[in-house]
Amino acid sequence: MKNTEQLKPSAENQEVPDFDIHEHFNSLSERTGLEVLGDPEIQKAAGILGSEFGIKPEFYEGDHGSARSMLLFSLGSKMVKAEKSGQNPRTQPELFEFLADATLLIAQDYVDEHFEDVVMEMKQEANGPFSDDHKIAVLEKYRSEELTDALNERIRRDDLLGTVRDKLGITEETEKPFELVVLSKAQDDLMVYGFDSGYDFPVWSDEDKTYDQKVELARQASDEWDNKDTWEKGLLKRGKEFSQEFDGGDENYMAFVSTLNGVTYLCMSADTAEKIAYSDDIEHRANHYTDDDFVQDVAILNHEYVHTQSDLRLDNLLGVNIEERRAEFFSGEKLGYQDIKSLFQDIRLATGFDITKTMAGLPNGGSAEQVYSALGLAVGIDMLVDVTLAVPEAYYSNQSSAVVRNVFDQIGGYDGVVNQLYNSLDENQRSDAEMRIDEMIEKVVESIGVESFRDSVLGYRSRLSKAGTAKIRERAVALGIITVDLKEAA
Repeated sequence: MKNTEQLKPSAENQEVPDFDIHEHFNSLSERTGLEVLGDPEIQKAAGILGSEFGIKPEFYEGDHGSARSMLLFSLGSKMVKAEKSGQNPRTQPELFEFLADATLLIAQDYVDEHFEDVVMEMKQEANGPFSDDHKIAVLEKYRSEELTDALNERIRRDDLLGTVRDKLGITEETEKPFELVVLSKAQDDLMVYGFDSGYDFPVWSDEDKTYDQKVELARQASDEWDNKDTWEKGLLKRGKEFSQEFDGGDENYMAFVSTLNGVTYLCMSADTAEKIAYSDDIEHRANHYTDDDFVQDVAILNHEYVHTQSDLRLDNLLGVNIEERRAEFFSGEKLGYQDIKSLFQDIRLATGFDITKTMAGLPNGGSAEQVYSALGLAVGIDMLVDVTLAVPEAYYSNQSSAVVRNVFDQIGGYDGVVNQLYNSLDENQRSDAEMRIDEMIEKVVESIGVESFRDSVLGYRSRLSKAGTAKIRERAVALGIITVDLKEAA
């Protein structure tokens, strides 16, 4: 972060008032079983980071406060190790810049007023310059009442959210309220499909119709297809306009959840919503829109619904990968975020920790305190902050601030996280990791064959996680399943 030194709060703000950080971490250690949180030396380091930024006591409060505390403690652990090895801001400026940047990200809403301008700049870059009132007005401008009502009716009629509610353990009494809004826009031309005009061009060899009748049918079909093309172009045009008006950005999402002035909105684009709402309208459904396509579209709805019921994200995209993994898991693993899935698979192969099993065993996927502490136990307190800083590509490119991108780059991205994780393993843990990788390889090869394993696991996966895939390739060679390919290995 630029200008960190110039923005450091004055001496009178260096103490956190009326807050016992040692008692807080000792209590958190007892609740979570994360014993390292009781380390007084690291507690002191976390307190120093807190006082440097004038972090307020409210930072530590509540479920998300527990998660924030663990991340601050993680940074404190890194600082202790650095200082013990003789490192300082002069000899290792990148590391201490990272510690400063990451602390500010974790505590942005609880820091000294000295940092208000920096925090505001970060928020505006990530979320756009507009107020909640402005965004609500834009939602209302683009709202399609007809499609919103139709989708709501289809959800009620066929209980389209029933399966994901059951998975999350949500009942009518415990469901958190949200408002469904279908927006009169489309994401892109690849999403505008699934329904045709309802009119077919005549078969000119048809002897049951006169030439004039066939000409009239051709005119009607041409008009209807022109109308359909106009409709599609209008949706695409409004998609670009909506993004500019809503948050000043260029990224146009098919569906998203946004909490504005305390109200949670589940927003879907018209193209996706219409395919769900009217999927049983056989007359107008395109032949290429299959039942599998319908299931995929409902998964989009279910994915966003998961976000409405809880949120494991902290500020500034911290933990967004955890939250998106949660949404994908409970919505049936139908969508993207393959980079996140690869990251957590790498974590499972290295440590044996499967975050989805933890989520599956807890109501609503678990609280932030439960999930972050379970992750901390698996990867170690040093690595906890690195994992939560590893933002998905979709967010890195379109919804992050320069500070978020900077800390992600400083840890070396996903590959940096995976390499650090494997480097932290002792000899026994490495042996266990190799055993897990071997079991995975054997199952995959048995299921899809060696060539598909090479293409889908070693080929496609390497674009998402070079470091993790290199470990898998290394074990595949050791097992004799593939031979060494110098070009691939490079």
